[in-house]
This record gives sequence, C-alpha cells and structure tokens, in this order.
Amino acid sequence: MSQLNKYFKKELGLPLIYHDYETYDWQSAKYGTIVVDPKENNIGIKLRYNVDQRDPKDPFSTYGPSWVALKIRGDETVIVEESSRMLVDKIVYVKYDMVEGKLYYTINGKSKVSDATRQNNFVFELDKGEYIPGNHHIKALINNTIECSPATRTLKELDSKHIVLNSTQLEQGCEIDVYYVERYDIKNPVPRIFNQEAEPENPESGDFWITSHPSESMKQKLPLNIFIRYDYNSMQLLVLIKTISGSTIKISKNEAEQVNQIVNRSWSTFRIPIQYNETFNLTVEGINDWYLNNSITKHIVTTSKVDIALLKQELVKDTSTIYLQGDPDCNFTIMSAVDLSDIKFTEYEAGKYKAVLPRQLKSYFIDIVARKADKLQTAIKSILIRAKDPVEIPLEITSKEIHFESLSSQYANVTVTATYNKEPHMIVNSNYPDGITLVNKTINNDKVNFNYRINLDSGQQYLSFIADDKEGNALSRVISTRLPKKKTKQISQGYDFIEKETASGTIPTNKYYILNGNKYVKMYVVALANSTLKLQNLNEYNTATIKFIGRSTVNSNGYRKYNYLIPCDTILRNSNGTPIDPTNFYLDTPYVKFSVHIEDPDAVDLDYIVNSPLLGSYL
Repeated sequence: MSQLNKYFKKELGLPLIYHDYETYDWQSAKYGTIVVDPKENNIGIKLRYNVDQRDPKDPFSTYGPSWVALKIRGDETVIVEESSRMLVDKIVYVKYDMVEGKLYYTINGKSKVSDATRQNNFVFELDKGEYIPGNHHIKALINNTIECSPATRTLKELDSKHIVLNSTQLEQGCEIDVYYVERYDIKNPVPRIFNQEAEPENPESGDFWITSHPSESMKQKLPLNIFIRYDYNSMQLLVLIKTISGSTIKISKNEAEQVNQIVNRSWSTFRIPIQYNETFNLTVEGINDWYLNNSITKHIVTTSKVDIALLKQELVKDTSTIYLQGDPDCNFTIMSAVDLSDIKFTEYEAGKYKAVLPRQLKSYFIDIVARKADKLQTAIKSILIRAKDPVEIPLEITSKEIHFESLSSQYANVTVTATYNKEPHMIVNSNYPDGITLVNKTINNDKVNFNYRINLDSGQQYLSFIADDKEGNALSRVISTRLPKKKTKQISQGYDFIEKETASGTIPTNKYYILNGNKYVKMYVVALANSTLKLQNLNEYNTATIKFIGRSTVNSNGYRKYNYLIPCDTILRNSNGTPIDPTNFYLDTPYVKFSVHIEDPDAVDLDYIVNSPLLGSYL
C-alpha cells in the first residue's frame, strides 16, 4: 500500500485517506483524492474547482472547498478523471416578457436574455464552462429545495452550453444553482484512425476518419469579413468583403436584395445606393458548398447635410452683412479671392448667424462652407459682395402659392419681381436646391417676373433670392421666404349615418330632427385628429345650414369622427319636382347632398361630394 500511495502521491494525489477527520488537514489533499467515511458509508472526492456556494446538504461540504460527495450506488464504478472539474453557476430568474417571448435572468451576476421554447419553457446558457450532454453530469437546484435533472426529466440538455427548465417550476426572483462536471483534455494517448467516411461511434478527442466530401458536422463557417465606407459624393455605401473565392455573396438592404453574385477573388467591393437621413440593416450573406453559410448584419445610419441658408444680405456704405439661418452650433469657412481671414460668423440667436464683410472698389464673390458635428458640410456658393456705392435693384416676392395635390405632387409656385432697366441675373439659394425649377420669365417694361416651381421636401425649406446685373453694377437686397415641409399622409373618404338600423340600413322615423321647420339627420365624416373640415349643403330641396354637433375620440390609427346635423329631403317628387302624395307611400328615396373639404397639417387636402339616399319608414 505504501508503494501504491507513493506512486499516486507523485502522479495524481493520495487516493485513499485513512486519517481521522479531526486531525487531518483536508485542504492539503491533492485534487482527485477520494475519502471514504466508514461511519456514514459515504464517499467523497476533491475536484479541481472552487465552489462559490457549497451545498449544505452535501455531507462533505464541511471538509472545505472542492470537496463533494460522489453519490454512487453500490453497483457503480468510480472513475477519477484528472481533467474534470465540478462547476456551479448561480442563476437568478428576473422576469419573462410574454409578448416578446424573452427571458431575462442573471448568471453569476451577469445579465442575460434568451428566447423561450415553443412550449414557453426557459432556456439558460451556462457561464463558467461546458459539459458533455447525455452523461447526466448536470443538475439544477431551485431555491435550494427542488432538484431538477435529466434523469427525472425535469431538466433538458440542449447542447454543451444550454439547458431547458420547465417554466411552471420557476417563480420570478427564484435562485437556481446549476451543478455540472466539465471535462477537458480527455483523449487517447495515441490517435485513433478509422478508414470510413462516417463519424465513428462514440468518437473521442483526437480521432481521425476519412471523408471525401464536406460533412455538415465538420463544416466550418464561411470566413466572411466586411468593411464599410460611406461615399457621400456619389451617395453610395462601399462594402469591401473578404471571403473564399467562388462563394456566392448576397447583400440585402433591409429585406430588399441588392447584390447576388459569385466572387472570383478573395477581396471584392460592392456599391449600395444610400440617401441622407437613412436608417437600415445591411445583411451580407456568404454561401459556399464547402462551408456553412455565414451572414453578418450591420446597422447603417447615414448622416444629413447641414441645414443652412442665406437669410438676407444688408448693404451699407462700406460693409455688407451676411445673415444665415439653419442648424444651431455650426462652424463656417469663408472662401474668396479676397483676403477675408479675419472675418468670422457669430451666432447672435440659436440657428442665426451673421458676418460683416468689407465692400471694396470691385465686387467679389464668396463661398460659405457650413460644418457641424455628425453632419455633412453644406456650401452656399457665389454670394456677391457688391462694390461700394452700388445701384440697388428693387426685388420682392409678389406671389407664393402652396399646392398639396397628392402625396406625389406637392409644390409651391413662387413669383419674384425685379424692377430694373434691363434683364437682371437671379441667384437662388436653398437648403433643398434640387427641386427648384425656373418655369419662365416675363418682362413688362422695367419689371421682370421670375416664375419658379419648387417641389416641397421632407423638411422646412428656406429660399433666398438676389438679383444683380451681369456686369456687377447693380445689386438687390436678399429677400427670403420659407416653404412648409412635404405632407406624408392621405385621408380617405369616410362618412355614414349615425342612427341607422344595423340590419336594414334604414333610418327610423324618430331619428329625423326638426329645427326651425327644417328636417335633419345625423351623419359623421371621418378625418384625422387635427383636421379642419368645411361642409356645404348642396341639397336643392332643403337649403338649411349644416350644423356641427361634436366629434369622437381619436382611434388607434389617428382618426376620429366629426358629427353633423345634415339637412335632408324626405319628400318623394314627380319628374317635374312637385311632391307626390306621401300618404300613399313608404318613403325610401329621400337624400342628402353636401360637399366636404378637409385640410390637415400632416395630410394632403381632400375634396368630395356626398350624394346619398336616405332609407326610412313612413315619414
């Protein structure tokens, strides 16, 4: 026995302990040491791990950290593995979101989120290590009371890192201690080689077997690396991809496929169109028969240009003051052939700036570049700084009409009139310059009318106009105007009778109302929450005024019902318009007729005519 103990002490540790419990230093025992308690008929082992919280029910918990009971039956064989260790993960069940199907919990103090199974059972991911499924080397102890294990079918092993517990066993705030054995570096001293393509039964670490085609179990994920650059000059997203040559690359912008191409080199570049202020998910998927499919999703947020526009320009004897308006906290650079290095813009109000520039003997132009953090720079080009003592060209905006015809047709007609003895040159600046079109110019004596059509855009639009002559001998003041942003909603026609019978659609006799000798019926018109409605009675047989009587609350879609008393005609008439004797008929063809005009700050205008018969019993 002494020689045996000497060998194990040198190689593994002392496997057999015969010291008294009270006198032996149990902490000095090596890992893998087994102890037999002949009094209680228990067997314990010291494993290579540190127990965070020892199980008070374990008879060997008093021996110190790393000591646990083997808990084996008399007909079982004890195998001590040097490359094994017992791990314990501490889980606290925080909450379960039944709507999203999300489980929130902490494990060893770390917050985790997982999806529930189809049966609404809870999936937990182990933290400290892994275990081998199927060997029953795992159990869970709920609130130090309820034990769950694969043997009792109260714990299900998904894989080496995930387990499933029945949600009915768990309450919010409960603590779950998961005990499991991790094995590592377990293998044969000599690799086993199998002359077969299929995976051998009970494979061990270090096994080899022959295969002539890619096995799904042996495939690795396709190597896929992506690099992204924003090219705002061409409004494209440059996607540089490194992968295996011969792979199929698919690129989707949200759900819309942009690229589906086989690459014949390791590095490939693709261009995806983008817009300002755009947010989307870019998914790059790589497909190769020799690898598992791989995909990477990037959340893309494009920036916007600085909103800035020329508000006005003031001329005095020796200086020209430039006023700008737009985003606050902007920085500016003035570029010109004239030395203006000492000139700076100052923000005198939030989003409003001014700079005083010298007037010289000759006129000159400046370009202003506006910059702001997280936005693209905007340039205002060709602002004329007039020479001293210029001739002023009177300039005014003589008309401005806003048209909200439909979601696709929203524009403004703006007429700018310059008074000058010859045709002047007009300079237009805007923070949305792409939608400005000069429709025509009309000249009437010394007045020149510039007629513009300007498409409305997603933001408020600032416009400024400057007129000068081509020789630079005359200059107007800057005049400006603002255009509203484009409307994004459309209201559908909607109206009905309020008190009609559901089954027959008729209006009961007692649901007609007499006011000042005129007969009315209750109807509603559907519009948005903040809409303005104008109704006009078109009934040639009852010309009374339509009366507004209230409105409903706003529904989940943002609509509400506007209620009215509508003048109605309840007399059957001959072809010449004379009344038919009503005592001989049940009237069923009286009608209402009125026009509806709806305006809304977020929707295009809507106009339609209601011409609806009234169904009713004898009146």
